[in-house]
Amino acid sequence: MKNNLALYMHIPFCQRKCAYCDFISFSASPETRKLYLENLLKEMDLYGDLLQERSISSLYLGGGTPSLLDEGELRLLLEGIFKRVRPQGELDFEANPESITREKIRILQEYGDFRISLGAQSFDEKVLELFGRGHHLDQLYKSYAMLREEGVKRISLDLIYALGKEYAMEANVKAIQKLQPEHLSLYALELHPHRPLSHHLSEADEEIYLRDFGYLKEEVEKIGYQRYEVSSFSKAGEESQHNLVYWKGGDYLGLGLAAHGFLRPRRYSNEKNLKHYGEMIEKGQLPLAYQEELSPQDLRFEAFMLGLRLVEGIDLEERGLLPLSKTEEEAIQKHMDHGLLLRDGNHLRFSEQGFDLSNHVLVDFLEK
Repeated sequence: MKNNLALYMHIPFCQRKCAYCDFISFSASPETRKLYLENLLKEMDLYGDLLQERSISSLYLGGGTPSLLDEGELRLLLEGIFKRVRPQGELDFEANPESITREKIRILQEYGDFRISLGAQSFDEKVLELFGRGHHLDQLYKSYAMLREEGVKRISLDLIYALGKEYAMEANVKAIQKLQPEHLSLYALELHPHRPLSHHLSEADEEIYLRDFGYLKEEVEKIGYQRYEVSSFSKAGEESQHNLVYWKGGDYLGLGLAAHGFLRPRRYSNEKNLKHYGEMIEKGQLPLAYQEELSPQDLRFEAFMLGLRLVEGIDLEERGLLPLSKTEEEAIQKHMDHGLLLRDGNHLRFSEQGFDLSNHVLVDFLEK
């Protein structure tokens, strides 16, 4: 529905930064965390009219590590959110195995049936150590069991692949088969020169990427998962409703440090500096670092770029993309001829091979 608005709130705190991570995240004192949460809720108030006008279709608490908040901080945040809005759909909460507790789960459940995204990253102990993760394999299994014992019905696991030739994915597949989470998010490892992991691993080549992803895809499909987006798999009916808003071009409000948002046709990102973020909030200013109004041409390209991430593809008529421009018609025909795009009437999607060459395809949709 056009009146729907997805809500993302960023919790930037981590116990320590993992060896590969390039996100805005850091450790902080209890005083700093409390002040940040108060400012986050004040930022909500700055969007008060919008939040009252729109129906909140989903709430996603991401990070960082939201589960690092202690019980008092978590309750402060949730009370503040639900005092201001009543999300009508999916509730999501990112957690790490070492910081999620029974008490925190129970606090979440006071506010609704939260879907938990658990930062597993790997079921290989050596890889967890290499990544500098804060948990061991036994903690990972125990935290997953605890979520189930506490009645969490929807769990998503994050896993990283394409580490290198000597790193196999069999342990991850065995764990998925044993645990049966509802959802999987599979990410290729990205190395950043300023992060420690780049000193221990080299960027995986395309052969390793295709080997690992091909193996994971084949094996998880055998045990009942369906790929519905470039990096996402789920059991039937268990797709991430919040993330689908991104791919389908819906509006989403991003709140918090370095958060991004899209309120058609405006795209924006928030201040990345914690001190500056707090100062702007205290002055009653939106903590914007960047914003732009997308042109109709930009919006058309984004509709193709984001919509084609979905296995189901896009309905050209529903997305308002008809009539197609000459450039778009030529791009579609060219890549249909090469077997990378499939079109059935007004429905357009990637072939299996097309997904692997998506950037190569999409560049042809850019108007000259």
